[in-house]
Amino acid sequence: MYHLKIITNKNIFLKRFRTNNILYKKKYVLEIIDKETYLKYLCKLNKDYFCIIDTKYKHIFIINNKGIFINNNKIIDNIQNNILELDKYSIKNNIMIIYLADNYSCAEPNLKNVEKELVILNKQIYNKCKYLKISFDIIEKTYSKKFKTYIIIDNEYKLSLYYKNKLISTILLLYHTYDALEIRSNTVEKYEGNKFNKLLRMIIILLSSLIICKKFDIIELYSQAVNPISAWLLINNFNTVYSANSKKYEAFSNTNKHLKLKEFIWKAYKNGFNFDIYIKLDKNNIKIAKKLLKVLLSNKIESINCL
Repeated sequence: MYHLKIITNKNIFLKRFRTNNILYKKKYVLEIIDKETYLKYLCKLNKDYFCIIDTKYKHIFIINNKGIFINNNKIIDNIQNNILELDKYSIKNNIMIIYLADNYSCAEPNLKNVEKELVILNKQIYNKCKYLKISFDIIEKTYSKKFKTYIIIDNEYKLSLYYKNKLISTILLLYHTYDALEIRSNTVEKYEGNKFNKLLRMIIILLSSLIICKKFDIIELYSQAVNPISAWLLINNFNTVYSANSKKYEAFSNTNKHLKLKEFIWKAYKNGFNFDIYIKLDKNNIKIAKKLLKVLLSNKIESINCL
């Protein structure tokens, strides 16, 4: 806390944040939008002042419960003098401390192109398997289940596959960095082995490239492949960058670089390595995804099973 600097320049605050009093679940709260990460902070109005702490830049911003920037010398001096025990001081003096998170969210996501592509994809899926359909949704994620002081909200995306209106497979997209989305997939055990996960992975590459954000473009997808089959699917088919987060991996890689790719991947997983895989959302990878999707929805043996 000692190295934190209280910002007294209002323009610096206005450039970084936007504040509003809004209605949330039938109660008024203070909404703070961080323009750098586009995360939303919803704060209860049970305190007179809010200390917004940015540990990345070592800054403190002080506002009141109406979202108005405070540069009152007395308030600033009192906080500065108690900065080493700010948590205790804030409790006694009706101040809420808000710690900024270091993850990101899409700035005002535009999904018009995603929605258009979704219509086309559902027609193609119906022509192959009339009881299957997909949906793509934005989910507001909160980082606190109990709203005691403030909650943080960002966006996740969910690609869902339904069979006769029953959810059977999903891919969640979470922000990994400000310009990369992380893939997390799940298929109901009963429906595994029908290439549904592969189908959704091709689709998610196409749809992710169509999400438009006001500030950051999404340029790549990230996946931590938990098994060699998932790793092989991505590394073999797409232009990727991959590695294992382990000090021993470099030595393993050098020792086994003579192996063919598939053998190398299976041996790596057998030795306890999981691959972090990055897929650029460039023209080439999108072209590959479209080509593989066409095969999956064809009448060839490599296509999905319709159940």
